[in-house]
Amino acid sequence: MKIKSIILSFLLFSSAAFAAPDISGIKIGDPYSANALKGKLKAVNSAYAIIEVKGNDGKLQYMYATNNQKERKPSDEFFIFVTDKNTIWGVVRNQRPKEGNQVSFKNLIAALKEKYGAAGTLDDSKGNNGSYENRLHMSWEYSKSGLTKTSNECSSEKYSYTAVEVAPTKFGDKCSYFIKVDAAGHDILKNRRSVDEYNMQLTSSLDVAIFDIATMYSQLTGESEKKAALEQQKKDKQANNKPSL
Repeated sequence: MKIKSIILSFLLFSSAAFAAPDISGIKIGDPYSANALKGKLKAVNSAYAIIEVKGNDGKLQYMYATNNQKERKPSDEFFIFVTDKNTIWGVVRNQRPKEGNQVSFKNLIAALKEKYGAAGTLDDSKGNNGSYENRLHMSWEYSKSGLTKTSNECSSEKYSYTAVEVAPTKFGDKCSYFIKVDAAGHDILKNRRSVDEYNMQLTSSLDVAIFDIATMYSQLTGESEKKAALEQQKKDKQANNKPSL
C-alpha cells in the first residue's frame, strides 16, 4: 500500500517511546562519526546528497542531506546537529510527499502517537469561524521533571531559528528536550466544517524536529564559564604588571 511509506519513514528502527527519541533511527544523544552519520543517512534515503557544515574552528556543526540540491524546497531533507563532544543534539526531517505517497492526518496522528506517545499539545488549527483548516501542529515538550502540557519550559527555545531555519538559538535551564511536528494538508475540501473532513486531508508537507535543549545549554554554559575564567586570568595578570623604569 503506497500510503504506508511516509509513516514507515518515522516508525523505522523505532524503539519504546522516549527511551531515546529518534527520527528514522537517528537519535539525540547518540555518539557519532561523520562517516557513520553519512551511512545512516544513506540508509534513510539512498538518493541523499550530503553536505557537512563546519564552523570557523573547522568543527562540524551540522550535516545536511537532500534528495534534490536544485530545489529550494526538496521533497526530502534531513538535518543532524552535533555537539563539541561528538554527540547528536538535534535531528530534523522535512518531507513533501508526492502524489500517491501522502497519508491522511488521521493516519499521521496515529503513527506519531504510536512512536512518541500522547502529545503534550495538539493544535487542530480551527479557524476564527470554528471550521477546521489544513494545518496540524503537535509537540512533546519535556522539562526536567517530565512531559509538560503548558508549553512554558521550551516554548521560548523552539520558535527561535538560525539561518537554516530549523535549529533553536536560545536555550534555557528548565527545558530538557522537545519534539515538534508541523504538517500541512492539501486544500481539497472547500468547506471543512467537521473533524471528519479535517482527518480526511492528505499531507502535502511534514516537518518533524527533535532537539536536546539541556545538552546544548550545558555546552554553551561551559563555554561561557571558560571564557569568563580566561578573562579573569588576563585581568589578574595585568593587575600584577609593574612598570619598566
